[in-house]
Amino acid sequence: MVREGLLNPFEIGAIIVIVSFLNFIGYFLVKYVGSKRGILLTAILGGLISSTAVAWIYASRSKESP
Repeated sequence: MVREGLLNPFEIGAIIVIVSFLNFIGYFLVKYVGSKRGILLTAILGGLISSTAVAWIYASRSKESP
């Protein structure tokens, strides 16, 4: 049985877009900057995007139940 609000298609789609975007940018960084620097830049970019997404999700949830 699936509870209402458990699976949000918008959030699932947003996660797919973010992961795809990171993969796309990472590919070009590794190809044009080099493997060592490209992987490092991709990791930094992924950390920034991921932490922002986590903060955004918890901020919206804190409004619902403080």
